[in-house]
Amino acid sequence: MKILLTGASGNLGSEVCRKLIDEGFEVIATDQTMRKDLPVKVKVADLRDRIVCYDLMDGADAIVHLAAHPNDGFPDKQALLNDNTSITMNLIHAACESEIKKFLYASSIQAMVRNRRMADDKTVPQSTLKYLPLDGDYPVDPDNVYGLSKVLCEQMLKFYSSERGFSCTAFRFPFLFNPSYLKYFSRYRLSWKAYLTHHANLEECFSALSVEDAARLIITVLRKDLPGYRCYLPASPVPVAEDSVESLIEKYYKNVPLKKPASELKSFVDISRITADTGWVPRDNVFQMIKEAMNW
Repeated sequence: MKILLTGASGNLGSEVCRKLIDEGFEVIATDQTMRKDLPVKVKVADLRDRIVCYDLMDGADAIVHLAAHPNDGFPDKQALLNDNTSITMNLIHAACESEIKKFLYASSIQAMVRNRRMADDKTVPQSTLKYLPLDGDYPVDPDNVYGLSKVLCEQMLKFYSSERGFSCTAFRFPFLFNPSYLKYFSRYRLSWKAYLTHHANLEECFSALSVEDAARLIITVLRKDLPGYRCYLPASPVPVAEDSVESLIEKYYKNVPLKKPASELKSFVDISRITADTGWVPRDNVFQMIKEAMNW
């Protein structure tokens, strides 16, 4: 199977690229940034140009679309929204006209949860979550432009799935952990420290996933026949926190309706549908990986 992989030079894209090659896939890798440590040459391209997209997907059987502005930190909000949505539209419509019917997309947990953080005086605002544990069916509720761009792209996938017969999968990835990034990016290290000290976005429910598990999921979905549209929220099997789930509920989620008693919850994310559809289960305990990598 030949895969067009966008965002191949990124945090997740580089891991996916290596694993695709290891698993015997043929890869067309593209990004706006050249990277020489990957097993295939990266084709540098600007996917905002719709004509470029047609040339890149020549001979491809499926598209794994990971290219985008990665968070809401991009200062030009108009460009953030326009770029993320236009790139997705350019790719999926070119795929449609090229008769490529499988499209995998990196969405974000920020499409579905708002921002809630502990205040400087240690007070905690009340949660706005509609239920726990979270899952891929959770209704969209972004509170930033990045999250909004992901919602709009998910809607594109739903449209092309229902109207054009695509097999489309959106992955609402939580924070993706890459141990090698801790060596190079101080901001990345500080972000994980915030998780460990409960100063991150509490509405994300201490969820995370290793880039290796995320890459394995993408490859698993590529190999499955999954008609229609699916939205998955994958996560590591335990929260990124020292406290038990029951203790975290008491501290931060007392007002949130639970789908099962707190004593029965081992995670704030329900991945049962992903496992039922694909057989995938995460292997990495991200909390343990972070503690070991950061000598916590």
